[in-house]
Amino acid sequence: VTILPFLMTIIAVISVKLSQNSLALSSELKRHKRNLYAMSIVFFVIFHPFPASMLIYWTTINLLHLIQQQITRT
Repeated sequence: VTILPFLMTIIAVISVKLSQNSLALSSELKRHKRNLYAMSIVFFVIFHPFPASMLIYWTTINLLHLIQQQITRT
């Protein structure tokens, strides 16, 4: 059992939790977040057997996206 799939999923879920779109309707935003949560779980299952380099890449991209969201929101 490796920690990379768990780390990737945790960062993706945090990114979804912190994402906000003031222009979207609340029903659209709820549906969008539900889909992103589901994608995080699916990616965990799919990427679990992948090589570590792919998991590191995906985790880094998600982390950079999270940082970009926080910078542009303020």
